[in-house]
Amino acid sequence: MERLPCNVNGLVYFLSHGKREFEWVSPYEGAYHTLDMDSGFDKNKLTILLETEKHHEGPDICRAICLYLRHGSVCKAIKLFRDYVNSNQTCITTKKYTKEIIDEESKFLKKSFNHKRWVGRRLYDLRDIPAWIIPSFISIIKRKINKTKIFIISGGSIFNSEHYLWICDSNEVTACQIQTIKIEEFTNFQKQY
Repeated sequence: MERLPCNVNGLVYFLSHGKREFEWVSPYEGAYHTLDMDSGFDKNKLTILLETEKHHEGPDICRAICLYLRHGSVCKAIKLFRDYVNSNQTCITTKKYTKEIIDEESKFLKKSFNHKRWVGRRLYDLRDIPAWIIPSFISIIKRKINKTKIFIISGGSIFNSEHYLWICDSNEVTACQIQTIKIEEFTNFQKQY
């Protein structure tokens, strides 16, 4: 069984290769297929979608597709993706799904931006925030606090219930090293920072 990351590359690969058996895995672990731009989908729309995934900003429907994928809600992501590539963005269900996930993201982001979440100089404790929110959080925080290497502990994901450690380099806006971490390791890690 082939393993696919639950991200735009994985989704396009899945939709381009029919009914083969796949296992969806965390988009945060390992290297996976790169996007086949000859997949039969509109290249311009795929480029916009990939840029949205990378920078966490773009058209709402693209943001929603990326969020649903990170969330692990593949069926909703597929529905929105098909509506997006077929220019059917006025559908009531499409609008509802898009608003639903963006509102949920906003709620978590608002909860995340609390100065009490800083533990030490460079560590952000977001253990109660699911991993799918963190890329958006990083994108925002790195625009506000550049030239500082930060560490984030987040909750798990639908793919992995362990916590994640995100190490964000000061020179990169969105790129991070990501690994799972056990709570005991977090306590030891916290003492360092």
